[in-house]
Amino acid sequence: MDNKSKSLLTLLIVLTAISVGYTFYKTVIRQDFEIVNTEPEADASEVE
Repeated sequence: MDNKSKSLLTLLIVLTAISVGYTFYKTVIRQDFEIVNTEPEADASEVE
C-alpha cells in the first residue's frame, strides 16, 4: 500500500472513531435523549 492510501485509510478510521465516540458521549454520558410516552392517552369521554 502506498503512502497516500495509508494516510487516507488512517484518516477514515480516525474520523469514524471520533464520530462513534461523540455519539456514545452524547447518548450515554450526557443522556441527551428524549423519553417518549408510548402509552396512548385516554379520551375525555372514556375518563368520565
